[in-house]
Amino acid sequence: MIDLTGQEIVFTGRLASLSRNQAWALARACGAMPKPQPTRRTTYLIVGAIQKPLGAPLTTHKLTAPTLIHLTERDFIDWCRATLALWEKRL
Repeated sequence: MIDLTGQEIVFTGRLASLSRNQAWALARACGAMPKPQPTRRTTYLIVGAIQKPLGAPLTTHKLTAPTLIHLTERDFIDWCRATLALWEKRL
């Protein structure tokens, strides 16, 4: 499983299960460092649904950054759940 603890992450696209503010708060609470735009230190891109007409250019250039590891919203949620479960065991 991935570990986003201490990693800079960026969200793009529409998330199905969380608002962007909720995703940021959850990421921070679990130990990741969400950013609005990729920087040199950004490792992961959490990709939600990106809706565009067929053949239309992408409206986000975050997807084209060659150094970012793309994760799904499900990957992000799974990491959050695993992190919270680990904390629960320690209580």
